[in-house]
Amino acid sequence: MNLKLHQLSTREYSADPTGFAARFVTGRWHDIGDRCIYTCLRRSQCLIEFSRGGYHFDQELHDMVFTIFDVPGGSLREFAESELPPEWRTWPRPEAARAFGSRILKAADTLVVSFPSAVFPDERIYLINPRHDLIRSVRIMGVENLDTSLYI
Repeated sequence: MNLKLHQLSTREYSADPTGFAARFVTGRWHDIGDRCIYTCLRRSQCLIEFSRGGYHFDQELHDMVFTIFDVPGGSLREFAESELPPEWRTWPRPEAARAFGSRILKAADTLVVSFPSAVFPDERIYLINPRHDLIRSVRIMGVENLDTSLYI
C-alpha cells in the first residue's frame, strides 16, 4: 500500500525529490550535507513540525507550499521511542539524534524512515531518503499553495 505524504517547503524547493534543500540545514534526524525530505501524513502536522523548528509563522509562511508525494509501500522502517537516543526530544536538536538519523540515511537500506514526532510522540514523521534506489518510484501528486490569510 502506498503512502500519501505531505511536505511543507518554500516554493523554490517544492516538488524536488532529491532532498537538496536539507543539505544546507540540520534537522532533528540529519546533519548538514545529508539529503532527505521531511514529510508527514497530514498538512496540519507539517505546520506543527515547522513551528517546532523555531520558525516564525508570520515571517516564514508567505512563500510556503505543500508538496504531496505518493510513495511506494514496502520500503518503510519505523523506529520506536525505545530504539532512539535517550535525549532525542530535547531542544535544541541533539547531536545524538542527528547522528542516529544520518547513519540510517547514509546506509540507504530503506526508502522511508519514520520516527515519532518530537511534539506529539504518538504521531510520526517520515523522511524520504533520496539515496535509496526506489526514489525513482516516488511520484509528486501535486503542489498546493498555503493560504497564509488563515493564520495569525
